[in-house]
Amino acid sequence: MDQKINIRVATEKDAPAMIKSNRSMALKTEGKHLEPDKIVPGVNAVFAGDRRGFYVIEDNESEEVAGGLIVSYKWSDRRNDRFWW
Repeated sequence: MDQKINIRVATEKDAPAMIKSNRSMALKTEGKHLEPDKIVPGVNAVFAGDRRGFYVIEDNESEEVAGGLIVSYKWSDRRNDRFWW
């Protein structure tokens, strides 16, 4: 049976999934264990306002997060504007 996939901007309720995903990715790709005292406030800071960026996630009909990414901003002095990074 095919499941419907939904891509959306994450909300604060998705913070635990993003924390889990970030820790898993760091361990798999860099062999690094991200400490909760750093990653938890770091993820929560993204949800605290739009200056740091935002998360986009993919979930299924059961609202289980299947994947996600962060869109952060890069300042361009040459263009005097922010860009998605």
